[in-house]
Amino acid sequence: MIASLARLGRRSPRRSLVRLRGGPILDPDRLGRSERDRLTAELYDVQQQIFDGVSLASFRRYVIEPSGAETRIQVFRNERGAAVGYMAMHTWERRDANGPLVVVRGEAGVLRDYRGHAPQVRFSLTQLLRLWLKYFGKRKYVFACPVHPGSYWGVVKRCSDAWPRPDEPTPPPMQALMTDLAKAFALPQVARDPLVRNVGWITRDTDQDRAHWKGHQAKEVRYYCGRNPGYTKGHGLLLLVPLTLQMLAKVTWRIGKARLGR
Repeated sequence: MIASLARLGRRSPRRSLVRLRGGPILDPDRLGRSERDRLTAELYDVQQQIFDGVSLASFRRYVIEPSGAETRIQVFRNERGAAVGYMAMHTWERRDANGPLVVVRGEAGVLRDYRGHAPQVRFSLTQLLRLWLKYFGKRKYVFACPVHPGSYWGVVKRCSDAWPRPDEPTPPPMQALMTDLAKAFALPQVARDPLVRNVGWITRDTDQDRAHWKGHQAKEVRYYCGRNPGYTKGHGLLLLVPLTLQMLAKVTWRIGKARLGR
């Protein structure tokens, strides 16, 4: 999840009562040009309602056709069949000084009135498990640069091995790998903090949203906002999570526990 871990964020007070439908998992490489054109246009319409600062051509390169990546996309639809959200996951095989590694990044967005159903959770977990099995024996990392405190919070509160995190120093190997990947994926540094990078995806928050996050008491949210105050300009904070079976099991257990609690 490189440059956005897009805005899933704070749900609308008018939360939809319908359950979203996740469509078939799409491999853009298997679609014809006209099919990719239609998919790009449909998802870009959703994208524009969530983010500013992203052109159609950039969105296509970033989400639909990232260079050198295996990509899987799921579109989320309402009861009328209209697209109201999506999640894309991309995988690269790379090498560093320690040998082969696999890098996973993703983007997601759900329209405000449909947030709260978390349709992206099942897609994320099933795809990450698939990748863990496919690349068994190789080092694997989920790499992100979340451009909103809600996105950062959603990962770090569930993953105890996500870096950076409040109250614990980032291990030097994790810091070095993050900065190397940021360079490889052309995420320019925009502050003295080497982990703050320019992404350019600007969340269309309301004044009420901004006030909500500014006053949020979760330590992860306060940490993110203090370290990356320029998120309202499209800046993100690099984030790295080792993809292990233990991590997947912990996340699944925590999500299940939270749902039972509700």
